[in-house]
Amino acid sequence: MFPGFRIFIFTVLLFLTSAEGFCTSPQDTLWNQTDDKGWKQGYWKKHYPNGELLYRGFFIDDKPSERMERFYDNGKIRARLDYSKDPGTTYATMYFKNGQPGAEGKYSNQARDSIWNFYSYYTATLSYQETYRMGKKEGPSKKFYPEGTKAELIYWEDDMKNGTWEQFYENSTLRLSSSYKMDQINGPYQIYNRDHILILNGSYKKGKMDGDWEFFDDQGNLYRVLSYLNGEILNEEELEKWAQDFIDKVEKDLGKIPEPDLNNFFERTP
Repeated sequence: MFPGFRIFIFTVLLFLTSAEGFCTSPQDTLWNQTDDKGWKQGYWKKHYPNGELLYRGFFIDDKPSERMERFYDNGKIRARLDYSKDPGTTYATMYFKNGQPGAEGKYSNQARDSIWNFYSYYTATLSYQETYRMGKKEGPSKKFYPEGTKAELIYWEDDMKNGTWEQFYENSTLRLSSSYKMDQINGPYQIYNRDHILILNGSYKKGKMDGDWEFFDDQGNLYRVLSYLNGEILNEEELEKWAQDFIDKVEKDLGKIPEPDLNNFFERTP
């Protein structure tokens, strides 16, 4: 075999082991290389003490490039980060320990940006959707029932609740209508039963009950009015207890809006 032909074959093989990312892994001798500055260059990987892969990725001048993958100690993928050609932009997908996707979204300079989707560990359906601008919530956030229908809509501005707040029953009919201003409930506050009949009509001012609060039965008939001023009830003391009991009963009858637990979101086990 001619020397030139050998060089050609070697070049082709080297190209095939690198051009397709992780489809065909480079030989071990090509992993974990540094240049004369000590910067990481090319493919890098690290293992857990049990031998399972901890991470693998590609570096250019000591910075992750193209794709970085991280794994749980059971071998399942934990996160996949795809680095854009735009500096500071990364698209991320995080996974539960059982391999199901848990969240996906975009990072700008290591801060959440644009729309992020969070999925239920138990049903694998979309559970929560948030909108970010440079790490702060900005715009609509939505919760969903396992069936896919919208459970709640709330708007954010500069990481504070600000704007429309609505909750819905599983059949998409309105359950609650109100709004926030600078992270406090503010303005009209209405609750409807499952037949879309108004059963509570009141108002908040800077997070405190204010003005007349009207209470209706399930047929929509008015049977009680309580008056508040800056959070203080103006009616007799026993009526305040009645009102609280009524509200507690209403909230119990309404059911519960699904609440995603984002604490240790990706560490849950079955």
